[in-house]
Amino acid sequence: MCLNKKQDGIHLRPYSQHFLEELSQYFEIVGFSAAFPNQMAKIFEALDKKKRVQHKLYLHHAIKVQYVAIQSNTSYSKDSSRLGRDLSKVLIVDT
Repeated sequence: MCLNKKQDGIHLRPYSQHFLEELSQYFEIVGFSAAFPNQMAKIFEALDKKKRVQHKLYLHHAIKVQYVAIQSNTSYSKDSSRLGRDLSKVLIVDT
């Protein structure tokens, strides 16, 4: 989220709200963030005033992945198959 419409320090891309409104007619909209719910609450509140995002997933919904190379690293993967839905009817807003 960035550019233009400043609201509580959050800058939304132009037409992002219109985008959600239009596509919500054709898709189930799911927000997926690698942050914690309390970190994303204000962003979703500013972005989705008309409550078009039907479900919100956060860091605790992601899969923890361990990579072993020169040193061990931990990362998280957003696995859309965990939604348990027909993904041809879902629009994922990745934040």
